Amino acid sequence: MPSEYFARNCWLGVSQPRLVDVAAGRELPADRFMWGNDYPHDEDTYPFTRETLRIVFEGYSQSDLDAILSGNAAKLYGFDMAKLAPLAAQYGPTVAEIAEPFTTMPESPNQALRFAKAPR
Repeated sequence: MPSEYFARNCWLGVSQPRLVDVAAGRELPADRFMWGNDYPHDEDTYPFTRETLRIVFEGYSQSDLDAILSGNAAKLYGFDMAKLAPLAAQYGPTVAEIAEPFTTMPESPNQALRFAKAPR
């Protein structure tokens, strides 16, 4: 079946997640949804990436966040998590940061953050 083929062969990676992306991620097998970001562009979530992730991943368990933020990509691409741990701790975002509830909009939020916090 197509769904079985997809479950074996496809992953969803998002770098500028919106609520609709996160909703789609919940429909996938837990190990097929990944977040990643490698560029600080104005149209992206930077410099409010942590705040944006806290909004869109609200309600996710810490184990799901761990998989989405690092574990799924590490497994797929064969990353050595022990070697990457010092960099992950230095640059984040960490699961603990993203699991923390979003409470205060920063001064001068960018479009990505304003859009993430838009009424649902």
